Amino acid sequence: MAEPAHPRLGLLDWGDIVFVIRNDTREADLPFPFDQRWTLRGWKWLALDGPGFRADADDPVLARGEYIVEGPGHCGACHTPRNAIMAEAAVDASDEAFLTGGEIAGWTAPALRGPGSAIAGWSPEDLVAIFSTGRNAHAAVNGEMQLVIRDSTQFMSEEDLAAMSAFLVGLNDGGAAPDRPGDRTGTEALIASADPDMPLGARLYIDNCNACHFADGRGADEVFPELDGNALVTAESPTGLISMILNGSELPSTPKRPHSLRMPGFADRLTDEEAAELASFVRQGWSNDAAPVSADDIADLRGDADAKVE
Repeated sequence: MAEPAHPRLGLLDWGDIVFVIRNDTREADLPFPFDQRWTLRGWKWLALDGPGFRADADDPVLARGEYIVEGPGHCGACHTPRNAIMAEAAVDASDEAFLTGGEIAGWTAPALRGPGSAIAGWSPEDLVAIFSTGRNAHAAVNGEMQLVIRDSTQFMSEEDLAAMSAFLVGLNDGGAAPDRPGDRTGTEALIASADPDMPLGARLYIDNCNACHFADGRGADEVFPELDGNALVTAESPTGLISMILNGSELPSTPKRPHSLRMPGFADRLTDEEAAELASFVRQGWSNDAAPVSADDIADLRGDADAKVE
């Protein structure tokens, strides 16, 4: 729901996206009271900002990036938390809640600023790579962000990608990398030992993940994403990671990276208990320090997926 971003669009952009056509409006078939469209006026009055856009940045590149992020890019629709009436908690970068993370279709849309920022330590070039190819040296897109790359950002101009990336890096104090004090070498040594008595999660990692993501959890640049410090792995909600383990994921094909890389799913290979042990190992390995996952968490998500298929 990107409506809070609409008032920020300029007239020229509205002219580009609005097609004047003759079309009969369908009768609403929603049950009462959801069929009362007049109630939206009250919601809009509470939820939407006034029309128009004024950049806070003086630099024209940063101002352009600010406009794209807050307006046509509507990044806040997913990456900003919502309040009790499902309105975005903030609509522009002047509010510290803007882009501090949200939930979309069962996936965590990570924070893009603040202490838990998923892009802290990234350069503008890292962000340009993500927007244009869906991958970079740190991560690969997943969930709803794959649709954004597939249908939108890969087609943006280099100038607009650079502007948007510069603005987002600026929200992270220039991209200073966070300190992750966890024991990376302990996990790496455990995996390398191949001890037959090692914990089940570590053994499952060797069997299913190590060939691509390696003992150090750092994968391969622009091919296999890092697991150490990965926002999907360490998110408060493990839903995205569980979905990735069970169902796999496929990166979109783009002109710069035409090969569509796919990670297989392991739903048919792992029991609920095994998937929980694997997810917990990854969430607590290397410098990661996220809560463990239970077999019930796996069963719930597996059941939801089966219900959708039926």
